[in-house]
Amino acid sequence: MVREVARNSDSGGRTFAFANFASAAAGGFVGMAHLPNGFNDTSHAGQRTLSELLGIGIANISREFAPQWGPFVRKLHLPKVVPVWWVPEHPQHPAIEAAIQAGRQKIDMGFERGSAVVNG
Repeated sequence: MVREVARNSDSGGRTFAFANFASAAAGGFVGMAHLPNGFNDTSHAGQRTLSELLGIGIANISREFAPQWGPFVRKLHLPKVVPVWWVPEHPQHPAIEAAIQAGRQKIDMGFERGSAVVNG
């Protein structure tokens, strides 16, 4: 959790992790603009800020230990459940499939030329 407060600088020393606190504060205080009365005060904004900072910490820890999760998850023997909306049950109409394929080819050609934006 030290990485939440201090980061390594380019010179190799430690420096204050301003970006973590700035993003957490922005995420916490943005609710004051649109939440109803009773939830748009500074105490609730502080709670949301701490929640955002906790989320940043959990994300850092999960990335740190991600390589060790594979064997653990395999030991749990969890089924591979894919949501219905993720994979279409039936193939799409051939014209739609052809249009999707043509679009992918255009994008690939744009990347081969070194351009991420393809016009026409």
